[in-house]
Amino acid sequence: MRRHLFPEFVGDAALGLAFANFIYITYPDLDPGQLWLLRASNINTERLARVAVRHGLFHFVRHNAPSLDVKVNEFSLAIKK
Repeated sequence: MRRHLFPEFVGDAALGLAFANFIYITYPDLDPGQLWLLRASNINTERLARVAVRHGLFHFVRHNAPSLDVKVNEFSLAIKK
């Protein structure tokens, strides 16, 4: 059993719910299909990574993979160019 993935599962669900609530309130005239497309285009790995780097949020991510720091640093430098 891979219980270490459970926090990621819950975090993804919480983020999806929070963003769905935000766009539902912000754009009340959009139909469900349009809301789904808006959510899907904003909740993806690359977009979230860019936001995390732009706002320095990646410093607060807990992990147990030293190589991840190197990859995040490389990504951060690449998107700042």
